[in-house]
Amino acid sequence: MGGQETRWGAILWGGVAGLLGAALLALAWALLIRWGGLAEGPSLKAAHYSGYFLALWAGGVAARRAGARGWFHGALGGLFYGLAAAALSLLMFSTAVSLGPFLADMGLALFLGVLGGILALNL
Repeated sequence: MGGQETRWGAILWGGVAGLLGAALLALAWALLIRWGGLAEGPSLKAAHYSGYFLALWAGGVAARRAGARGWFHGALGGLFYGLAAAALSLLMFSTAVSLGPFLADMGLALFLGVLGGILALNL
């Protein structure tokens, strides 16, 4: 691609940043549910959807560390985070996996990673 190389280390950093953000977000939600008086059911759904924005963060970190081709490195950083989060979710919760929702989640992680990568290099 025009002599530009893929910076795999930057993509890994983006995914790790997303997972660290997920751990902090989970801790914050747990504290809000425990001592903030939030109901657990609706809070879990909100926590699930707020986790999608970590793909945006992961893509931004990957693109910023790569310094070039923000959309590409952001896409891979967001997708790496999405796959890692899905794998951890399968290890922690024994639920059935449906292909449709899984592909939708990965598509959203990819899209948000692209968006994060573009924003990280151009703003």
